[in-house]
Amino acid sequence: MENRPDYRIENTCVNCGNLFYGKFCNTCGQKNIKRFTGIYLWQSLRENILGIDSGLLHTFKELWTSPGKMILNYLKGATSQYYSPLKYLALWTAVYLILIALINKTEQNPQLFWDFMATSYRHFSREVFDDFYLFMKWFMEQNTNLYILGIIPFISVSGYLFFRNHKFNLTEIIIFYTYFYGQFVFCVVVANLVNLIPQWDGTRLSTLIIFISYFFLFFRMQLQFFDEGWKISLLKGVGILSCGTVMYWSFVFLAIQGLKYFMFIKLI
Repeated sequence: MENRPDYRIENTCVNCGNLFYGKFCNTCGQKNIKRFTGIYLWQSLRENILGIDSGLLHTFKELWTSPGKMILNYLKGATSQYYSPLKYLALWTAVYLILIALINKTEQNPQLFWDFMATSYRHFSREVFDDFYLFMKWFMEQNTNLYILGIIPFISVSGYLFFRNHKFNLTEIIIFYTYFYGQFVFCVVVANLVNLIPQWDGTRLSTLIIFISYFFLFFRMQLQFFDEGWKISLLKGVGILSCGTVMYWSFVFLAIQGLKYFMFIKLI
């Protein structure tokens, strides 16, 4: 009983100064907190991080069983029963980062980036493209989470162009692919758990799990969401992945070349 608000007591909102009764300010929504206790910390963890009350488990299950229907329901406005796409992606990204720290994978080599930046090849020479490919390969393997965050806008633009006849706007397409990559990061977490098995090199199995899960999730979610035949979905999916990746890599390449040019101007 002591945790329930007394609606007979008038409270002053510490945020806007409004007088109100109950647990929340009826003007700005500020919660009336008397003391910060262990119960309050647990409730904050459950509501804001774990999202049990925001449909984390429900969202996770639906993204496996009927992802297209789930995302369509979310876009129709049924947001309260689902975990938000950005929070879903952020959650699994955080889990991935913690897991990678535990696994202690091959030590990252940031010097590779600076070696690439220091090359004096012509901007569009064969050597520059070879070095850039090695850099992006290293970036994908050692900074998977950053690579995924970077590619989402480009895959989304590519998907929007391929499915523009479905009348989804770009924001709705971004929400779709954010959910997809959130679920994919979970698969990456599972794949990397193989590396925790003592005295066993699970690199090949991890790579296989990541590869299969990526394309299985991508085409399955796209087939349900856009409701087209599997042949058309397959062809468009290949086009979306190809165009999105080309746009992403081209953007990174041009950004690095611009940065190298800027650094060269500064040096002289």
